[in-house]
Amino acid sequence: MTAIDNSDRYLGENNDFCQFPQFLESFRLLHTNIQLLSSYHPMRSFVMTSAMPGDGKSTISFYLEQIAAAMGKKVFLVDTDLRQPNIHNISLVKNIWGLINLISSNTPHKQQLIQQMPSRNFSIMTAGQRPPDPTKLLTSEKMRGLMKEFKHDYDLVIYDTLPIFGLADASLLTPNTDGIVLVTRMEKTDREAIQQTIDNLRMSRANIFGMLINDHNNSFNDYYSKYYYH
Repeated sequence: MTAIDNSDRYLGENNDFCQFPQFLESFRLLHTNIQLLSSYHPMRSFVMTSAMPGDGKSTISFYLEQIAAAMGKKVFLVDTDLRQPNIHNISLVKNIWGLINLISSNTPHKQQLIQQMPSRNFSIMTAGQRPPDPTKLLTSEKMRGLMKEFKHDYDLVIYDTLPIFGLADASLLTPNTDGIVLVTRMEKTDREAIQQTIDNLRMSRANIFGMLINDHNNSFNDYYSKYYYH
């Protein structure tokens, strides 16, 4: 079990980590645990998804990347939820151009769409404006090529994608990464949806690293997460 502060503040280089020791330590532990799941080679990229909306996957992705950057890694967070993207809201950056533009056209260059956060090791690519066919873009040869480039350019890449229950986007991206982490929320996420999601992932032979369970009771001391290994 890891205690996580329910703070929405950015914890970059200009903020004092010491103000949030419980928050910081919980995400350090989560980062370490995820890295330890890959015993044969360093984990370079994975998909962060959830069974249902509102489970906290985007927030966890954002803060986890901040911690990895603070620990010296060059990290990249890509918003691949092309239906209801949220990373730009959490990170307080613009979402005029993003991944959608990069996949669907030859311009602009990818470096123009990568947004640098205050921490010099932490970069973000937002989703961009919603396309008519998100699944087609995510399964394109262009997207597969970009994922290879991102994995080569960064120490850790997290693809924050839409909730997986009933939609295929996350499972379609996973084969091009090291695996998938599933986020659920205690006393909120439907158990049947969780089980069906896990069954579907196993049928698709996705490499499931584990399940991260949030529990949020609107107080500092009662917000925690558990990480279960598979």
